[in-house]
Amino acid sequence: MFDAGIDKFFISVQFDNQGEHPIDTGEVLVTLDGINPTTYSLAAVSQRNIGLVERVTKDQPTGGFERVDYEAQYKSDLAADIQDTLLAHVCYLYKTNSLTQLCLRKDVTTRAQDTDVCQISDPKSVGNSGAPVHVVNVLEKPAGKNKVSVTMTIQNVGEGEVYEPAHINRDRCESDEFDQGRVGVTITTDTNAPIICPKLSNSNKGIIRLVNNEGTISCLIDTSNLHTSTSQEVYKVTLDYVYKETISKSINVQNAAV
Repeated sequence: MFDAGIDKFFISVQFDNQGEHPIDTGEVLVTLDGINPTTYSLAAVSQRNIGLVERVTKDQPTGGFERVDYEAQYKSDLAADIQDTLLAHVCYLYKTNSLTQLCLRKDVTTRAQDTDVCQISDPKSVGNSGAPVHVVNVLEKPAGKNKVSVTMTIQNVGEGEVYEPAHINRDRCESDEFDQGRVGVTITTDTNAPIICPKLSNSNKGIIRLVNNEGTISCLIDTSNLHTSTSQEVYKVTLDYVYKETISKSINVQNAAV
């Protein structure tokens, strides 16, 4: 492109949804950085998506995409060619669904039987939907006659930054030490057994903070209303957050007089 307002051009940022959660209109926030918006005649540095960004499905294995376009024009008259580095910060509201099968019965302190379908203290496998934040480990153990303790580890497995869901309401996609690492957590079971999590103010729903991209939370499940026989119950964890990623691109501006 040339200087002195000779060329009009577009800066386009394409967002590809390669996960398993759809992103609604306005839930992607793009902010340009690293360049002077006045010099490039930008009307605004931040824009949101105007359409739904579909998730990965069997019929759409690559997921959907959305593009944000900025009309630009380099105004300054340069004495020589230059190269600028353009940054695009992309924030998007996202969700992870995680499932684990727990082993439960009314009295968890009774001796396990050979015919039981599972063992309470056995290692648990964890499944996660396609997303950049996962539940990576779940441990279960008795915590009294009618209680089990479930401890899980949540980890940022992507290369971006994690923020609490309200971060998407800002005017700019930018880093913030106060919000960084904060993830919304909701925990339920198929039987709707009472769940108390001290880190979530003794509720089953709230915000936790990841430190160095990892956080641990322990919860107690009341089994007093369950059957006396051992059964497997699905432990559902929903993680809500804003994920921030940054991409860079070099821009070559030529002196039109040369």
